[in-house]
Amino acid sequence: MTPSRQPAPAVTGRYAMICDTCGARYADPALAFCPNCGGILMKDVPRRARGLWQRWDWLRLLSLAFIGTLLVLGAMATAVALGIHQGGVEREQRIRTMADQHFAKGEGYLARGDYEIALAEFEYVKGLYERELGATYPGILEAIAKARSYLQSGPSPTSQVQHDAAVAAFNRGKAAFEAGQCEEAIAALREAQTFDPSYETEATRRMLYTCYRREGLALLAGDQLERAVSYLEQAAAIQPLDPDTETQYRRAATYLTAQRYWGKDWGQAIALLEELYAQAPDYRDVADRLVEAHITYGDLLAQQTEWCPAEAQYAAAVRLRYDEEVERKRINASRACQQATPTPLPGSVSTTVPLSTTMPIGGFHTGKLAYVAYDPALGDSSLYVVYADGLRRERIAISADQPAWNRDGTWLAFRMHGDRPGLYVTNGDPGNLTQVVSGTISHPTWSPDGTRLAYAAPDDRGEWTIYIISADGSGSPRAVGKGRWPAWSPSQSLAYTGCDRSGRFCGIFSDSNPDDPEPPVRLTADINDIGLAWSPDGMYIAYMSNHSGNWEVYTVNIWGGVTLLTRDSANDGLPAWAPDGSALAFISDRDGAWGIYLMQPDGSQQRKLLDLGPVYPDWLNQRLAWAP
Repeated sequence: MTPSRQPAPAVTGRYAMICDTCGARYADPALAFCPNCGGILMKDVPRRARGLWQRWDWLRLLSLAFIGTLLVLGAMATAVALGIHQGGVEREQRIRTMADQHFAKGEGYLARGDYEIALAEFEYVKGLYERELGATYPGILEAIAKARSYLQSGPSPTSQVQHDAAVAAFNRGKAAFEAGQCEEAIAALREAQTFDPSYETEATRRMLYTCYRREGLALLAGDQLERAVSYLEQAAAIQPLDPDTETQYRRAATYLTAQRYWGKDWGQAIALLEELYAQAPDYRDVADRLVEAHITYGDLLAQQTEWCPAEAQYAAAVRLRYDEEVERKRINASRACQQATPTPLPGSVSTTVPLSTTMPIGGFHTGKLAYVAYDPALGDSSLYVVYADGLRRERIAISADQPAWNRDGTWLAFRMHGDRPGLYVTNGDPGNLTQVVSGTISHPTWSPDGTRLAYAAPDDRGEWTIYIISADGSGSPRAVGKGRWPAWSPSQSLAYTGCDRSGRFCGIFSDSNPDDPEPPVRLTADINDIGLAWSPDGMYIAYMSNHSGNWEVYTVNIWGGVTLLTRDSANDGLPAWAPDGSALAFISDRDGAWGIYLMQPDGSQQRKLLDLGPVYPDWLNQRLAWAP
């Protein structure tokens, strides 16, 4: 039988220890554990005091925990408050931005005479500001009152509000221009031209030219060739580029054209690269690309067992940069060439082949159409005539563009550039070209009786001026007005794009008789209304403009009514009337490449007539001409 465990005798004293587990006391202060139960011993202090101390300790711990919790919650609340505040700021900014955008739209509609839409925009801004911000948008009450007053009185869209909008846009553009922000300047200045083309015309053109040229050169330096070429083309449409910029533009355009032919037409790509290499062998990577093009084209020809042409490509690559592997390919191709029966290279054209070719053209049933196409093999533009009757095409001249037929289609006037620039005429025979005017000219057009020609050229101060001269070149040219893109109607009226004598009112003008001093009549109000072509009955002018942000084709009748004929996100322009007025031809890049299209006079039944290739350099300054 195991004896029961007896509790140790209770002991009191100054240094007694007490067991919290079993309550026993011990005198030895060195003990750490209770001999009775093994519990931890503590100094013997009065139980009440010990309880208070323990309770205080717990309270202190709870207090600290509570304070810590409060601090954490406070920090979280602060963060939430800051986040709510920041979110509120961002939301307020979004609302302000939205209001600004709709207010600007309202001003635009007001300037264009769309008063009901303008009023709706202003009222939306007013409600948005009051509902979301509890405030009144600055100037909104005045804008609403103005829109309502215009609705009641019905003022002309060319009223003071349109002028005010042009002033505001011009000032924004000028400020951006002076700050070196060309993208913003271009957008604002184009907007100003839309509202009032006559406002600060020269200053606007000067700033636009500077910005287009500056941005184009900067983009060239940044290897953004597509945009660079586009900007420089628009600069050239305002005034001729300086020689250095013109050279850079031409090289970039040639390089881009070669890229577009890369892998699709090796012969064309190589011709362009060789042209560029001859002019500037260190231009970008043209040397590397030319070598690679020769080798790749040689490999392709070798796969088709076209050994002789393949050997020629390998030889050209080795001449540019020697490589053992390519030389082995050349030797093998040369041996195979000597053993094989020669076959003509697909797509090649000998210089002895006649320029006339047979080509089926759908939808082209009357007359003959003069047009310009870029010839990669020559690195230049060529003037062609395509005939509806025999389905044939003839090249009239190289380095030529801007064709214009006389009324019966027996003579063709055009512009020649290169070594012998000027105005030329021909009876259709490529060997019979007669120079009428030498130097820089633009867009010749025949008088109704075929005895005179009008054209545009810079005067002594560099301002584009319309001149008239005898068709045989006799006599001196006579200036009739400031402008460009002249077009002579069958009924004697001479139309052109320009401004009045004050320089404030611009657009398409029609002079019913350019031989008398009577001022012309303005038909449109945009300096960018260009590419003029009279209908055969003399009642309409077809033209192109960029009102919508890209180029579209329009018509305006002699009383001023305007009709939009094309609605496409691509570029459409350079209209030409069929001799019988049954159709319009125009240029477009809507299918990813340039081509000539046909449509009815009302804009319906648009379809492609001819392909012009992936590149159409300086297309804004070209022209189509259709004759019987």
